[in-house]
Amino acid sequence: MDADVKSLTLFCDENKIPYAIPETLNNLNLCTYAEHLTSVFAIFPATLKEIQIVISKIHEIKSTINKELAVYPISRGLNWGYGSATPTSAHAVLLSLAQFENQISWIGNAFDPPGQPYGKKLGLVRVTASVTQQQLYDFLQGEGGNFWMDATGAPADSSIVGNYLERGFGHSEKGDHFRHVVGMEVVLPDGSFIKTGHAGCNNASNVGIHKHGIGPIVEGLFSQSSLGIVTAIYLELMPAKKCLSKFFIRLKSNEDFYEAVERLQPLKMKGTLSSQMHCINSHKEIQAVMRYPFNDTGGKTPLPKATAQHICKTLKISPWTISGAVYGDSWVEVWLKTFRLRKALRGVRCKKIILPEWVADFAYQLFNATLFRQLFPKIQKKIDARLTVLKEMINLKKGIPTNYFMNSVYWRKRHFTMSETRLNPDKDKVGMIWIAPIAPMTKEGVKKLVDISTSISEQYEFEPAISITLLNDKAADCILSIIFDREIAEEEHNALICYDKLMEAFNAIGFTSYRASSRAMRKGQLNYSKELAHLHKMLKTGLDPHNVFSPGHYL
Repeated sequence: MDADVKSLTLFCDENKIPYAIPETLNNLNLCTYAEHLTSVFAIFPATLKEIQIVISKIHEIKSTINKELAVYPISRGLNWGYGSATPTSAHAVLLSLAQFENQISWIGNAFDPPGQPYGKKLGLVRVTASVTQQQLYDFLQGEGGNFWMDATGAPADSSIVGNYLERGFGHSEKGDHFRHVVGMEVVLPDGSFIKTGHAGCNNASNVGIHKHGIGPIVEGLFSQSSLGIVTAIYLELMPAKKCLSKFFIRLKSNEDFYEAVERLQPLKMKGTLSSQMHCINSHKEIQAVMRYPFNDTGGKTPLPKATAQHICKTLKISPWTISGAVYGDSWVEVWLKTFRLRKALRGVRCKKIILPEWVADFAYQLFNATLFRQLFPKIQKKIDARLTVLKEMINLKKGIPTNYFMNSVYWRKRHFTMSETRLNPDKDKVGMIWIAPIAPMTKEGVKKLVDISTSISEQYEFEPAISITLLNDKAADCILSIIFDREIAEEEHNALICYDKLMEAFNAIGFTSYRASSRAMRKGQLNYSKELAHLHKMLKTGLDPHNVFSPGHYL
């Protein structure tokens, strides 16, 4: 045992702080792609005080035993596709907040009526770093269901804080996550603890009501950075809507898709369409409803075009599908919005499917009824996957987390049987790495995303499974999934080259990613200008002069 690890082990034993046994550490060092780094130790503090004394101990070890030692904080470590729980530097001590105090509470002050914190009326909550999507959803339902959270397609037990700090996105009106963070609680590299925004002021009684607080806005310093350990965030929630209709726009070609995006952008800008709109191509939809048909292709990859066309014809999958939700407090309001949606798409070759939530629920119950299964087994089998996707997508629009969409990352997994047990891509040797370029929401910008993604993916023998989210009224965010089987060495080798070439191509035209993998950070693929990199260095040197936190993580 190295001296630094031995010192940490004794320290944790003396202070009764849990740490990883070798098997647990090995699992935390797994990833969904090769050429990643690993941690030498993992620790699980449960309180703020424990985090602070761990940081003090790391400073001590750096000055006496190993100057390269550093803390790599994570929330729950389910950052699949971007590096999982693996660090961006060697000699890393993983500091997992999975066992940190689990707290969800409405924000309030001393002037509130008993049991009526103002956050419960205004939709403001405090969430600690260990809280999962499912836990926040359950809390809100238990408090009356008057507010919805924004859920992602990540597992129900993934961290709320982790996704918001990575500036992830979800599916509802509050889908641009970091925009709705209204304060933070942070441990700095010297061990001191701060609150940001109005929460950081004396006698704070107005926490969360005004995002910016007073003085410099500092929340951004702790998002996609290595300048602090965020232990809690304050969030704005979405008021629950009485009425919801889910819409699907099935488009005949790439050109029709580009035109549809151009037509929908003004509706986003005007607020008519306020949910996140997700656009998927045929390859992405195929992966959502089935596993790779190895028997039909003789085991060969990528999916032959003839096979893909046959699947699309059989399952009625379009070249592109745009999905979203229309919210309202009355069906009249929803009808008016859907009317404007239909009007905007006149002349575009597409099929518009608009389903009120109650219709979708009725269809799901009907076609999954025991009697229907017995009388029409072939029909039921044919539509079952599509109805399940519909149900889960409606749930996401209402802030209900799901594990369903994790199935798609097992697309190319040859020797694996799906079961009811919890899926874990790291342990299951699933190969996936995601690239996330962002472009203007114009037909020209979206076309560039599609053309580059398609040509380079096919060059390295991967299906171009493209998802584009119309994130706000100006940005089209592309998530390209490179899915492979880690047990096939050639596939993994090609996947990493494919990823690097895609990063190079998008950086070359200035479509920098909105979020990055640990690989991109280590290989210098974030596309910072010299001036911006210099500013980052000044911030890092000023706040973390001893490089204690996550060297190489974005900074």
